[in-house]
Amino acid sequence: MDPQPIPQPTTPISATPEPTPSQPAKPPKNWLMLAIVAALVVIGVGVSAFFLWPKQGAQNAGQGSITSINDVTSSKLSDAYVKSLDKTETFWQYFSNASQQPKIIVTHEVRTILNGVDVGAEFTKFGFDYTTKAITAGQDDLLDKSNSRDRVRCYDGKSYDDGGLNHTWQLLNRDSSLCTLGPFGSGPYINDGLNTGGLTESQAKTFIDYVRAQKGITDVAKIVVYQKNGKNYLHYTLNINPVSIGDNTYRSVGAFASGFDATGLDYGKHAYGILGSDGNTIHFDYYVDPDTKLPVYSESKFEAGPGQDPSVTEDAHRTTYQFGTTNWKYRAEDNTNIALDW
Repeated sequence: MDPQPIPQPTTPISATPEPTPSQPAKPPKNWLMLAIVAALVVIGVGVSAFFLWPKQGAQNAGQGSITSINDVTSSKLSDAYVKSLDKTETFWQYFSNASQQPKIIVTHEVRTILNGVDVGAEFTKFGFDYTTKAITAGQDDLLDKSNSRDRVRCYDGKSYDDGGLNHTWQLLNRDSSLCTLGPFGSGPYINDGLNTGGLTESQAKTFIDYVRAQKGITDVAKIVVYQKNGKNYLHYTLNINPVSIGDNTYRSVGAFASGFDATGLDYGKHAYGILGSDGNTIHFDYYVDPDTKLPVYSESKFEAGPGQDPSVTEDAHRTTYQFGTTNWKYRAEDNTNIALDW
């Protein structure tokens, strides 16, 4: 699916001037009596507030005061601790960390639903070095419910296809789109369809600041503890909402494409692309290992937005991440199916 960057200027937020402090009034002569009365009133209001005021911690989990991820570890995670985290600030810090990783292996499962019926799945796996642009890739298209697959593999600069049901591997005399970098090739699948990798700290800030400045598009809706195999993870839900930009046009995931544009990098050379289309509503569940400060798994659900036919397609997209390596030396003759380990 093609990225659709739609530039949109960020509206500056004007600062609110500080009020000028007034001169303190002189105390009245009967100040002692007034002070006693005032104290009794304050105590009464305080007691009433204690019993009547809603408990904000219980109602607004993830609205806490901890804004840095530096001291967050899996051993600290509990429902009570998560309530002390600022869900929005911590989410974007983890997202920023991932965008700066130079090496990544990602495995994807994408299912397409037509009129409510699951019509097929596609599995891809990429090992990619953002510095050298070296790529090792594989794609399985699920052909039917018997789990028969049409496979393509790309490694050592060459592309191979197994011929579908024949499963006879042959060297292609052309590069498949799997082996082509950029938004119209493998770009969206080298990462999770939203993020990228290989950015400097400054570029990551430019990318994310742009996305966050687009009012109403991104909303970190919640954060909870998720446990798998005895380890605690942070589970974030990011909603990406379509926002009208006039003329019956809506913007959503395109904000990420424009944020990437703002870094000055080239889509094709850097290998970037987004999944979905502008106007889609996207629910992005992001599972983070608080010890490595990086994601391990995500799920994206793409839904039709305003003016789009809700019955035609809906994509469910699952991704696993492995950082710091590209060592996925997949040989075509192995005939092993690509699968997620989450």
